Amino acid sequence: MFKRTRTLNRNTIATLLSPASGDLVSLSKVPDLLHARRVLGPGVAVAPEDGLFVAPLDGVVRTSPRSPHAYWIRSEDTLGGSPLEILVLVGTDSCRAQAPAVIPLVADGQRVTAGQPLCRADLEILEAQASSTLSPVVITARPEGTAISLGTAHATAGSTPLVRLTAA
Repeated sequence: MFKRTRTLNRNTIATLLSPASGDLVSLSKVPDLLHARRVLGPGVAVAPEDGLFVAPLDGVVRTSPRSPHAYWIRSEDTLGGSPLEILVLVGTDSCRAQAPAVIPLVADGQRVTAGQPLCRADLEILEAQASSTLSPVVITARPEGTAISLGTAHATAGSTPLVRLTAA
């Protein structure tokens, strides 16, 4: 289930939590055109302060078979009959890192809850071997008719709202 919010805005239907602690940065700042141009969808990036990454919502996680740097999470709950799908990347081009920069803490196909640890990353290795430690969080699928509000401040993993979906 999504983290349902109780706010003064009655149109808010779901909130995604930040997967990492750090400053939130526009996707346009990510040194990868695929994300900077929002080809996969809208989102925001986190400049992680530590290496812990957590699930931003409840759902089923899919991992990359070649590298543990990508986590797709699909909600089991639906909004208007459509699931929400997001992609959490640990760093930018982190699949190029030769040392084990990312240690997965979940398995492919596992159910996760918001705030549950997904992986631990060695930010020093990522800083040295990847393009950037900026970690994109992209909404790859969402119910039609929903609007997105993105966070713009400092975030704490598993507790700070990163994205709010509202009925348009």
